Amino acid sequence: MNLLPMVPGACSLDEPDLRAQLARYRGVGKGAAILEQSHQRLVIRVGAAASDVVVDELVAVERRCCPFFDLGWEPHERRLSISVSRPDHEPTLDAIAKALGLSDAAGIRRASALIERRHSTTAPPSDQSEGCPDRAPRFLGVTSPADTKAS
Repeated sequence: MNLLPMVPGACSLDEPDLRAQLARYRGVGKGAAILEQSHQRLVIRVGAAASDVVVDELVAVERRCCPFFDLGWEPHERRLSISVSRPDHEPTLDAIAKALGLSDAAGIRRASALIERRHSTTAPPSDQSEGCPDRAPRFLGVTSPADTKAS
């Protein structure tokens, strides 16, 4: 199984439940489009193929296992939003984008942020999730590409 970055100790799901949640993310991500993405917020338009029941279940499971997420689901607009309020939880949004199959957009956002930081300061970035995907925390039980190379 591929594993995604995860905030240590933040998710209460066991491996079978992680697999089921990842499958829900994959299904919800089919045909999805990013509407908004920042360090602390991801908003997508859910594709027509994803059932409202699956999205409702995905949101309910996330609220139980990862209470640090602020989740919003507007079924009539097909709009799913996921936010975090703490910088140490920001890598989880990239993990969510990856689980949805939208990881290229997450990488672009991360690269843009890294460039912005380098232009605004001479100090190297201290956030492990930016520039060091192999040292990123784990989330949803899926590995980063760097983890796959190391195996």
